[in-house]
Amino acid sequence: MRRLSRSEQKRSVPKRWRAALVASALACGAAGCRGEVEDLSVCLPGAKPALSLLAVGDTGDRPEWLSVLDQNLVVGRVMAQEQRRRPAAALLLLGDNFYSEGLLANEAVQRVRGNVVKPFCSFVASGGPRWEEVADACAVPPADRTPIPIIAVLGNHDHNTAESPHLQRTLVREFVSNWDMPPEIAAVREIGHGVSLIVVDSEALDRGADPAPLSNALLAAKGPWRIVVGHHPIGLADVGFRRAFANAVAATGVPVQLLLAGHEHNLQIAVAEFPFPALTAIAGSGSRIRGERYGVLGSQFVAVDAGFARIDLDGDGPAQRLVVSLIETPDDGLDFWSPTRVLGCWSVGVDGRVSGGERRP
Repeated sequence: MRRLSRSEQKRSVPKRWRAALVASALACGAAGCRGEVEDLSVCLPGAKPALSLLAVGDTGDRPEWLSVLDQNLVVGRVMAQEQRRRPAAALLLLGDNFYSEGLLANEAVQRVRGNVVKPFCSFVASGGPRWEEVADACAVPPADRTPIPIIAVLGNHDHNTAESPHLQRTLVREFVSNWDMPPEIAAVREIGHGVSLIVVDSEALDRGADPAPLSNALLAAKGPWRIVVGHHPIGLADVGFRRAFANAVAATGVPVQLLLAGHEHNLQIAVAEFPFPALTAIAGSGSRIRGERYGVLGSQFVAVDAGFARIDLDGDGPAQRLVVSLIETPDDGLDFWSPTRVLGCWSVGVDGRVSGGERRP
């Protein structure tokens, strides 16, 4: 099911009303009012989850001249609020971290400030040797920050220049010491409670890189929960990645319960069968919103809105499940009337069975 995005809703408003809406938003901003914020734990029927993750992609827009218009700042702020309420073990950045040519050496300080430190200020660690060059971009006092691993992958735009992949893998952590982008095509991060993250450079695989590292990572992952973190979903257009993924899973016999991806600039859920991931959650609206473009295998739900995904390992024993919440946020700092809310709840068992769906208003 496709939902009308807030940006589409705004464009449908008659022009004579738009100025009044903007004026009321500015007045509301001066008064400090916001849309209602829903309890974002609605997808968790049990007690405190054993482990949680936050995920968002396509956050790399160049900062606007008026920062209040930056969508990634709003998404990052809501994620930070959620982290304070229910702490996560890691923040996952799902690629296209720096539009449109990736990270360039001659603008690295400016881009790390604007695309990593400022939007994700509450998550960053200040231990890097070059932290002082970006420190003033973080407005959150050190005592109020909750640094957790920031595990990042490369997107297609991050590969647009030869220097960008290397700079993202090596230079960013000189500023932000908890930045973690593996140098390999695929690497495993064991984060506890039986959850293995297989962190993948899906763009390299889509361009024809040897898929053996993905097979090796699948075999090395302890599991039983295996979450692939990459930029691409299993798209109908991205044939290289789709084939590499299917061949690696089929050859190893290792099932993947969940794929976290961006690339599509919206919030989306897809369900498929082996050798593809049982459940795919797309959270690619970190700084740009648009409708479906590439086609996703097994797509069941699309919301063309800003937002992010929260993943929780919930329950105990045979009833334990990975629960995905797609969370919608305001589009920018002038959107004072839109609520933050959970669009839907989907869960997957270790056996790959998926349940859940869109939450009705």
